[in-house]
Amino acid sequence: MITGKNALTIKSNFTREDLRRMAGDGDGWRLSLYMPLHRTGREVRQAPILLKDLRTRAAAELGGRGCGPDTIAELLAPVNQVFEETDFTLLQGEGLAILSSRTFSASFLLPIAPPAAADVGRRFLLDPLLPLLFEDGRFHLLALGLHSVRLFEADRIRLREIPLDGIATNMRDALRMDEDATFTNLNSAASPRGGRSPGISHGHGGAREDLKEPRQDIQDFFRQLDRSLLMRLDGTGLPMMLAGVEYMLPIYRDVSSHPRLTAKGVRGGNTAANLDLEELHGKAWSAYRAERQEEVREILKSYRERLARPETVSGIRNTLVAASEGRVSHMFLRKGFRMWGRFDPEDQRVSIADGPGPEEENLVNLACIHALLAGGKIYGVDEGEIPERADIAALCRY
Repeated sequence: MITGKNALTIKSNFTREDLRRMAGDGDGWRLSLYMPLHRTGREVRQAPILLKDLRTRAAAELGGRGCGPDTIAELLAPVNQVFEETDFTLLQGEGLAILSSRTFSASFLLPIAPPAAADVGRRFLLDPLLPLLFEDGRFHLLALGLHSVRLFEADRIRLREIPLDGIATNMRDALRMDEDATFTNLNSAASPRGGRSPGISHGHGGAREDLKEPRQDIQDFFRQLDRSLLMRLDGTGLPMMLAGVEYMLPIYRDVSSHPRLTAKGVRGGNTAANLDLEELHGKAWSAYRAERQEEVREILKSYRERLARPETVSGIRNTLVAASEGRVSHMFLRKGFRMWGRFDPEDQRVSIADGPGPEEENLVNLACIHALLAGGKIYGVDEGEIPERADIAALCRY
């Protein structure tokens, strides 16, 4: 997060706390600056030029809103810091967002390239941040192995390894086993899907002097690993996908308490020991997107089955009112849809305008904020996917 003279940090994740701090409208004008990034070719050298141009446009827009030199300098300070301190050739993302107000400033990498924009309004423009806000595109990937475990944060662009310092990442260390005896027995045992009976693992040393079947040892290891990971990842809320030898994945699922393990995983060889990160990322992203698409189809099916009942709403007026009341559990939004106007929360009156203006705001943006703050999920869908060709609709809790 960028604040004053603090060290520059460009975040690749977005938390609900970020959203809460961004969502209010009581601290004056808010600057939302977005730009695409290029990771290769000559275009990567154009990023500082584009950012400088956007900074000029933002200063003019702020001046047009009546801001004085001191206010303009304050709101542009995070932009200047990114401009001066960033090596754009090292940024691993498709886009960049810089948000600034009197009480909040932050910078984010985006998984999808946004159009260049310098927006000034009473609320932050969130449209290009929606993939992060919807948790559409970020997940943890746990590469399992008995000798080695690795954890990654994944999105459409890359895998980023998360250090597991302080966590036992192999079964020998976790269960205090003698390495040679343990893994000789494990490697000679058939997998639970095989035709032979499991071998017997002899534990030696430390606190382990009993005899156990390899599956039980694996369960003990995975159970301990799962507890440690839940403590380490507390508060992130991201789904987790498993990768590893096929027979290991159901064993981990059986003992895991993770609330958001994905149904799909990456099955293959010992992905933790000798990882081809590019191949692993491609398989994981493909599996994640397939699961997300299945989720959207199921929720849309539920929406269709409830059409014309009180728990379904469509259109910006009805959806915004339902979101402001905290009733929206799932919102569907046509990609790129915007609608400008004003919303009076006191009498829940929505006024539609032809476009942006000094008193108008993006009502779709506002509906998303309300829905997300109340714990709702939002899905960006293609044109025609929402029943009755609506641009925005929601499935409500009541």
